[in-house]
Amino acid sequence: MRTVVDDVADLHELERNGILEPPYVFVAFSAGSFVARRFASQHPDQVAGLVLVDPLMPGYERAYQELLPEHNRPARAEERRGNNVERYDYAASEDLLGEPSGLGPFPVVVIANDRHIRWETCDFCDPLIPVSQRLIDAFVAALPNGRVTMVSSPHWITGSHSDLVRNEVHAIVMAAR
Repeated sequence: MRTVVDDVADLHELERNGILEPPYVFVAFSAGSFVARRFASQHPDQVAGLVLVDPLMPGYERAYQELLPEHNRPARAEERRGNNVERYDYAASEDLLGEPSGLGPFPVVVIANDRHIRWETCDFCDPLIPVSQRLIDAFVAALPNGRVTMVSSPHWITGSHSDLVRNEVHAIVMAAR
């Protein structure tokens, strides 16, 4: 079973072995945003910026589970606690993130899909749209240098809007020089 703590430890191991060297621009997709946020909050002096592409936002899963039919909730909760193909504890990782205000003064760009629904296609998901928008807005508002770009896309923004992602990364890299 892994959590975001293990992922950040892996990054430190790559540093110790001379494979990685700061400053870093993290480009994180979906649950990868947990790793980028955790590392950046612990080592803001080593981070030049974050580009979070359709990131999982703390609070979204809770809202999703509340809309699930009651008989599906235990299985979903188990899946989030590591009973999944990745053997990854998403629930514990989310709890370990801390507040967005703990991130440094570097730029943080969130690129999110306009329906704010990750991969779920369900007849009860529409109420999640404003929930996700509030979570994203609150996250960005708590950052000293954050902004959000909304795009019309499914969850796989990296494929549908690769130029946008690349341009945001390029802008942060150039600003860090």
